[in-house]
Amino acid sequence: MYLLGGRGYAYTYPMSYGDCSCSLSATCIEQSSMFRYSNGRVLYSVPGMYTGCYIVESLLQSNLKCFYNQTCINKVLSYYATPPSMNITALDNSLPSNFFPNSTLEEVINEMMVEQFIPSVIYNTYYNACQPTECTYTYQTRNSIIYIVTTLIGLLGGLITVLKLIIPPVVMFIRKKQERSQLDIEIIEGEERYSIGQKLKNYLITYNTFPSFPPSTDERQLQSERISTRVYIILLTLSLAILLLYNSLINITETVNDKAPTMTKYLELYSTYPQTLICPCKQVSISYNRFLSIEYRFHQVCTSVFVKQDWIDYLSTSYGSDDVYLDDFRLTSSFTFQALSALCQLINQTVSNRLSQFYSSQYVSASVIPSEIFDPQARTLVDQYISSTTTDFLLSLTTIRNTTQSNALFTGLQTNYYFITQNDTQYPDPYVVAYGNCNCSSSPKCVTQSSIYNYPDPTILLSVPGIYLGCYVIESLLQSNLECFYNQTCIDQLQSYFSSTSFMDITALDESLSVKFQKNSTIEAVVDQLMMEQWNQTIMYDRYFNACEPFECTHTHQTKNQLIYIVTTLIGLLGGLITMLKLIVPRVVRFIRREQVQPTPPIAPTMTKYLELYSTYPQTLICPCKQVSINYDTFISIEYTFHQVCASVFVKQDWIDYLSKNYQVQSISTFDFRSMGPYLFQALNAFCELINQTVSNRLSQFNSSQYVSASVISSNVFKSQAQSLVDQFKLSTTNDFLLSLTTIRNMTQSNALLAGPLTNYGFETDIGDDDPYIYPQKYGVCSCVASAICSYPSRVCGYDGCTTTPLFVPGFYMACYIIESLLQSDLRCFYNQTCIDQLQSYFISSSAIGFTSLDESLPSRFLPNSTFEEIVNDLMIEQWNPSDQSVMYERYFNACRPSECTYTQETKNSIIYIVTALIGLVGGLTAHELISNEEIQWNADILHRVLCACTHVGLVERVKNTIDDKHFIPTSSGRMLTSDHPSHARDYVRYYLGPMSSNIGYQLIKLVRGQCKDTGFAEASGGLDLYTYLKQPENQDYLLLYNGVMTCLSTYTGDKLVTGVDFGRFETLVDLGGSRGTFLAEILQHYQNIRRGFIFDLPQCIAEVKSADEFESRQITSSRYTFVAGDMTDSSTIPQADAYILKYILHLFNDEICVNVLSSIRKANEQRTDTLLTIFIVEHIIFSDGTVSNWQAHGFDIGMAAYGGARERTEQEYQVLLEKAGFQLKILYPIQAPDSIIEAIFIK
Repeated sequence: MYLLGGRGYAYTYPMSYGDCSCSLSATCIEQSSMFRYSNGRVLYSVPGMYTGCYIVESLLQSNLKCFYNQTCINKVLSYYATPPSMNITALDNSLPSNFFPNSTLEEVINEMMVEQFIPSVIYNTYYNACQPTECTYTYQTRNSIIYIVTTLIGLLGGLITVLKLIIPPVVMFIRKKQERSQLDIEIIEGEERYSIGQKLKNYLITYNTFPSFPPSTDERQLQSERISTRVYIILLTLSLAILLLYNSLINITETVNDKAPTMTKYLELYSTYPQTLICPCKQVSISYNRFLSIEYRFHQVCTSVFVKQDWIDYLSTSYGSDDVYLDDFRLTSSFTFQALSALCQLINQTVSNRLSQFYSSQYVSASVIPSEIFDPQARTLVDQYISSTTTDFLLSLTTIRNTTQSNALFTGLQTNYYFITQNDTQYPDPYVVAYGNCNCSSSPKCVTQSSIYNYPDPTILLSVPGIYLGCYVIESLLQSNLECFYNQTCIDQLQSYFSSTSFMDITALDESLSVKFQKNSTIEAVVDQLMMEQWNQTIMYDRYFNACEPFECTHTHQTKNQLIYIVTTLIGLLGGLITMLKLIVPRVVRFIRREQVQPTPPIAPTMTKYLELYSTYPQTLICPCKQVSINYDTFISIEYTFHQVCASVFVKQDWIDYLSKNYQVQSISTFDFRSMGPYLFQALNAFCELINQTVSNRLSQFNSSQYVSASVISSNVFKSQAQSLVDQFKLSTTNDFLLSLTTIRNMTQSNALLAGPLTNYGFETDIGDDDPYIYPQKYGVCSCVASAICSYPSRVCGYDGCTTTPLFVPGFYMACYIIESLLQSDLRCFYNQTCIDQLQSYFISSSAIGFTSLDESLPSRFLPNSTFEEIVNDLMIEQWNPSDQSVMYERYFNACRPSECTYTQETKNSIIYIVTALIGLVGGLTAHELISNEEIQWNADILHRVLCACTHVGLVERVKNTIDDKHFIPTSSGRMLTSDHPSHARDYVRYYLGPMSSNIGYQLIKLVRGQCKDTGFAEASGGLDLYTYLKQPENQDYLLLYNGVMTCLSTYTGDKLVTGVDFGRFETLVDLGGSRGTFLAEILQHYQNIRRGFIFDLPQCIAEVKSADEFESRQITSSRYTFVAGDMTDSSTIPQADAYILKYILHLFNDEICVNVLSSIRKANEQRTDTLLTIFIVEHIIFSDGTVSNWQAHGFDIGMAAYGGARERTEQEYQVLLEKAGFQLKILYPIQAPDSIIEAIFIK
């Protein structure tokens, strides 16, 4: 910049570094040095450091070699006026590094300034996160011994009976034939012979299967036996016929497996069994590049000469040595085509980078997806990629455009500001450039036709068709088109005004190559489509199928029983039928029923049915999803409400124009609110629009993301995940926007870009001095060189400059950059009508407009004096309104579309199974007496009487047979009382019916009457409280019995407690008094992201844990759990963790011990750097409001009273305990009466 004679119009010219001009390249540099300013002599050139067009560009080309050298650092510091207050030590070159001391900063930044990435691949963590519900495999084997024996027994009876019927007649017939052939029997003439028919008739009439022994000669009795025989045969025939028809006609579901199917085989199967065919993928997750290919073709201008450096260099010399005005096409065109080249390169790089990310994304399918579903999904993925890439690029571009305009950054071409120094001052004044009725203070989109002028009297020689000049080069380019450059005549005419010495042979663009765009399409319209003429996508289903690599296909279909099955079944039943029909007696034979686990037939459930099933079978219910991958927008709907200012008049163009016109009429200081008002409210409008567009774009991407679930997720888990997804969306959207904003703010300050209104740097000139010098603005003692956030209160100045201040505008500040000013300001004045009216009184009266203040009565999370930075940090959003979680779950369930649900349950054999098994077995088995155990001397009579009594309470059941009724077997309830039953119900019964508990119960009566000086437990235990008693070595048996009770309670209530609270928020978890680890094992199985759990208990209890069955049975790896011995009242023995569980612990103790236990947990974590510590108290909470049934809790409370000092407590009583120990009660979860969970936190 220079001013002729130090006064008048300030001219700008591009800086050059060597042969490189900043008008052609931003990367021009020269060695950074320190000078003696009296004569311009170089004092010292700093090794590796450069200066150039922009500070950031010169930094990127610099290196740190000087700062690895202490001597160089000391040399540099020696030229500073004052020594630094800090000790400056050189970087350590001996440290291992991927970079060299002379590596440029650009090389370092290209590697994200990271010396080394240290990945950690932990397979067991992946496996635990995968959380397989089951493993299935097939192998060739023989029938089991049980199956063989039962089948042989069933067939044996039938075969014996059949052979008994067939063999004797056959043997008799053969022997008679032999006797006739051996005997010489004289044939008597005239003897009557029976024909075969007569013999058969006689045989049938006399056939008797019920002969008496010895044979009767009573004709009446013989007749009865023959009638019984005929009835028997008829019934036998009918029964066999019915069984034959039943087994022949019933439909059975047959499952067919095809190993390693080819795609041809799969398509063939799918065409026949589309509803039931399932082909699990060997490779569940497949990269998009395995089956998708995306190619694209840019607008031809991006490969033309018009974006090459030769063309740009040609334009920069097109005016030769002539002096041209700043608005002449020959001067501005090189910048215009640099901007066009930059857009082509940026879009190409953006598309390429995003395509690499897209190709590396994973398509998840648990089983082969049919092509008619896969193809639309793949097309949707491509459409989403194109849409998200486009919107993200345009959003970034819009953000830069809006922040540039909001900060009123000065362009070196002076197309938005120019400066004039009056004769009576040393300081140039900034003036806003206007194009027609549009000025650059109110809009960056003001433009005029770009032209070539004749000098010295500037008359237009040529208006370049389609090309415009405006406030900023980018803004004018976006409104321009390439109409002239499709026309060879126009290009030739344009070149005719260029310097002849720089002629370049240029060929016009080919209009016939354009598919999507017209020659007069604006550059903005082209950029809105990422300058793409055409996208070409290829979807390769065969490659997807091969990548999926299904190892088998299974399908089911309806069919009939095979002949061999029918025959063997009838043979097996025949013997039983014959025997039963022979034993028609008045007794009812009762079959010994046994329990078995049998899968429930598949059903197609509604959500109501699923919830009903899940409430009953939460552990075994599996409902595979027909749609494994579901778009978020299918079930999540997120709405939001902006701060009211974004819909107010204060972001409208009318208000901005009103402010702009006001200060142009009068001579007002740059630092006057009336001067800065248009820029401040443009910036506010830009924030509203950018944030709205950011949230909208990110929401579109979020909605198209995939939620993957192979089977239906339970309601409580889904709701927790859905809430987490919404929270992550809000957090990531906020962080990404603020990161982009911070990047632009920092780069603007780092490059020391000049604000047009001269709010960060000013000029000063002397008469006769052509070169003005620049000085940084100061706000108080803060200089814009050191910080962009220097500020002071905004004001309305008097006509004598700002030496007098009629009004300080409440809440508004002036800073180095306009955006920085806005972020430190607030809207308190614009909530106050009086303040607005007072502000308007300083505007020119002819432009006064009635504006209404913001409404403070509207509900808002922000205060009138909340700064804009605080509001922007929350994306200016008053409220997020995600859809109701119950509605979300219903939508998810309907999208998942489970075709069936399977679960397992304990049940009795069906009546058909019992009858057919009984019929099959009765022909081939005999009853046996049970043999008593001689090693134990039982009182048989008393035992028999006890067992008889137990049949009436369902613990055993009597087995009846043909001999006696003294045989018993345990029922399912009875089996729970065995020593090896996993429920530990035996320990529970022994504990509460044992002598200690009985004694304590007796003490309750004395406690109520006031006849007992000590607690019930102390009276029974010799003066000890429960915890002290359990710690005594001589009471080891009682401790183990007590732990069995805790295990029993965990087995009974575990699943409800595990899913009632989201324990998955934590990485480490301790179960205090965890016994065998049953409850913790349930938690670790359900929440695979918990890294480690600790089972904490007394040393003698931990020593008795012989194995980790509770964990191994749930496939929980040993790296995820640890048994720790200690004392919960001794903080030094308690392991550190994120959260602690006290289940059925605190109700055993008085308040003093409870506070001691809680304090020990807090003290154990005092050295941790985490600020948050969480505990969960699982107890029988007493509710006083009547909302929850309390009878069980009160019952336990009476029991605790017998233990003395112990009690069940109300929520308020737990709150007092927690506060005494330094914790804060956060929330209470009523799980299932009488159990509740209290969550409490300690914040450092």
